[in-house]
Amino acid sequence: MRPALRVEGPTSGPVALFFHPFPLHAGAWEEMLAACAAAGWRAAAFDAPGFGAAPPLGRPLTMDLLAEMGAAALDSLGAASVVPKMLAPGTPEAIRRRVDELASRATPQGIADALRGMALRPDSTSDLPRWKAPTLAIAGAQDQLIPRAEMEKIARSVPAARLEFIEGTGHLPFLEKPREVAPILTAHLRAARARAPHPRPL
Repeated sequence: MRPALRVEGPTSGPVALFFHPFPLHAGAWEEMLAACAAAGWRAAAFDAPGFGAAPPLGRPLTMDLLAEMGAAALDSLGAASVVPKMLAPGTPEAIRRRVDELASRATPQGIADALRGMALRPDSTSDLPRWKAPTLAIAGAQDQLIPRAEMEKIARSVPAARLEFIEGTGHLPFLEKPREVAPILTAHLRAARARAPHPRPL
């Protein structure tokens, strides 16, 4: 069950999360959210299942489940801190602004759902040696989220995989240095198409 979040305030501010009292909903915190946002906090409240915009569970709403929802809400509110780590130190300000703008369209609800989904995904590392498709991995040499050694380990696990590190980039080399990434990518696609039994137009 996912919490229905209401969020106010700057994305970079410290986080304050409000749990509504029984039998009200998150709207009870409207004035407090506005006051906290005006003071520079990123304030949020969520509707518990069966209250406000959230559908009921159809089973007991335990305090443990409420705590889990609160943790998911906090994860979604704190995920904005990931954005600066996506880029290499010294990345031009124009690229930083573009990444911030792209990330700003993610909703807290969407982030919470995605984080919980990623936490539940199975480990597919054991499948990599059976991968048959021509594989190209492009990574940033200054990636702050996935260490270089981890990328090298993944690439070694895939038969005949090619790994390219782009200097001066972080987790988003295709945004940070597109003129360097594009030729590598298109060359790989051309080679893969030439090796295919029945080549298709790119």
